[in-house]
Amino acid sequence: MVTVTHADNLGDGITMIELAITDPDVRAEIERFVDPRLRDDYLQRALKVGVLAMRTASGTIDADIVQRQVERVIAQVTGKLSSWQETTETAVSTTLASYFDPGTGVVMSRFHQLVATDGDLERAVHSVMKDAHHSLGVLLERYLGEQSTFMTTLDPTESNRFVQHVRTAMSDILAEQQKALLDSFTDPERPTSIVSRVQQLIGRQDDALAKRLEQEDKVRRELLELLRKDVQDTVRLILDKISEDKGDRKSRAMTTLGGFDFEEAVYHRARVLAEHDCTVTRTGNGVGKIPNSKVGDVVVELGPETSTPGVKIVIEAKRDGSYDESKTKHEANVARRNRDAQVCLFVHSVESARDWCPPFKRVGDVVIVLWDASDKETDIWFEAGLTVCRALVVQNTKTKIATGPEFKVFDRAVETIEKQADAIAVLRASCASVIKSVTTIEDKARVIEGHLVREIVLLRNEVDTFREYMALPTMAALPGQS
Repeated sequence: MVTVTHADNLGDGITMIELAITDPDVRAEIERFVDPRLRDDYLQRALKVGVLAMRTASGTIDADIVQRQVERVIAQVTGKLSSWQETTETAVSTTLASYFDPGTGVVMSRFHQLVATDGDLERAVHSVMKDAHHSLGVLLERYLGEQSTFMTTLDPTESNRFVQHVRTAMSDILAEQQKALLDSFTDPERPTSIVSRVQQLIGRQDDALAKRLEQEDKVRRELLELLRKDVQDTVRLILDKISEDKGDRKSRAMTTLGGFDFEEAVYHRARVLAEHDCTVTRTGNGVGKIPNSKVGDVVVELGPETSTPGVKIVIEAKRDGSYDESKTKHEANVARRNRDAQVCLFVHSVESARDWCPPFKRVGDVVIVLWDASDKETDIWFEAGLTVCRALVVQNTKTKIATGPEFKVFDRAVETIEKQADAIAVLRASCASVIKSVTTIEDKARVIEGHLVREIVLLRNEVDTFREYMALPTMAALPGQS
């Protein structure tokens, strides 16, 4: 045993404590160290391990761990956003280069093909001008040629000079028009040319792309800042919620809200155990067959695949320490009548149950169990109680059938469960009072629980046997069946 004999706070985060160690195991471990410095270091590490273990067992959240996790998440998000920015910039640069690169860009290559010497545009203009020249030549030949009417009216020598002059003037005019047309397409100095317009369009696209990248970078920074604030706010809310939940559980346990929570937990547990072949309904807020009575919190109606379809089992959940055995039986019978059920499963909360209530008990058509939603070890009593209720339904149905399988195994299983439940309760009480015998008692409890599980399995097998028996064709021919 370790006892604090003297403690001084020396300031600067240093506390001196004198310990008196009487525990033989601890003393033996410490005496292995001859060097005082090694012994002091070992004691400090042992105290830290013990403090961390007790803090973990009590459910305390380490704020440093939370802060480190938050920083790790922020770092990961920052890395993802940076990677996304680099990927986006690379993709945009590659795409723009594929279109506008002076050497390899598709747009620039096509543009050069269009406006270069002997390019597509020049060839198209030459083709048009050639056709126009040919058409004009044909027209002149028709009206001014040697065979035209005009030539026959003039002197031959004067005619030749006139024709030569007209042809020279027309050739000059056509050459000027051809040059003006080509310049309107290819001259970069003219603001209305196609080359100038394409260059202006490329410049505007570069400015728009730079503005867009700047806006995206601004949005990324704002998003990162908002995410950091959201993570910090979420961590603060989690810590505040944990503190509030600790107080809420204590306050709800002292009010009727605790009873509502217990009814909800009973309803969900019943659904898990019976919803595969039954209909489970929460009825605690509705009036039943008895006027103004809401007794009976959950109703389990057996489905068409069971041996007794349509039969109901009512479950009453109670988190009230004022109930004794007599009051429990009375309210269970009221619940049966109010919900038109054959049997009742009365579930007492472990927190509020009195000493008279064992973990499992059957009184006629009423099965009483203790259950705690937060203790998995008590789930076996809930399951055993619901299984016995279904067996009682089958047993009650037996009295209406002239022949059928024997149900002695049902009674034996129920009696065994009750005895084993009492035995476990006694053994667990002994565990609390006799610490040295805890290993032997726990082993015995596990053996008894194993027997209990086997009895439940046997009980289920008998219910399945009865279900198969009820499904035989010869059952319809038996007299007195309903």
